[in-house]
Amino acid sequence: GMGIFQSPNNSAILGSVPRDQLGVTSGMLTINRTTASVTGSAVLGTLWAARTSVYSGVADAAEAPAAAQAAGLADTMVVAAILVAGALLLGGWAWLSKRKA
Repeated sequence: GMGIFQSPNNSAILGSVPRDQLGVTSGMLTINRTTASVTGSAVLGTLWAARTSVYSGVADAAEAPAAAQAAGLADTMVVAAILVAGALLLGGWAWLSKRKA
C-alpha cells in the first residue's frame, strides 16, 4: 500500500512547494512517514498483546494459546479497519471540499 500511495502523494506535495523549500519539505515527509510507521506498529502491537492477554488470562501474550492470539489479532484488525475507514472518510471530505473551492 505504501508504494501505491507514497509516490503520488510525495509528488503532489513537492510539486506545490517553492524550489528553495524542497529539501525541508522532503525531510518533513520522511520524518512523518517514519514516525507514523513506528507509532502504528507499536500501538497495534500493544493492542494485540493487551487483547490476547484478556482472552487468555495470561500476562505474557506470547505464552497464550493460539485461539486467544487469533482473537486478539481479530480485534486488532477491526480497530485497524476502523482507522483506515476514518482516514478514507477524512480524505474524501478534504477532496470534496477542495473540488468545491
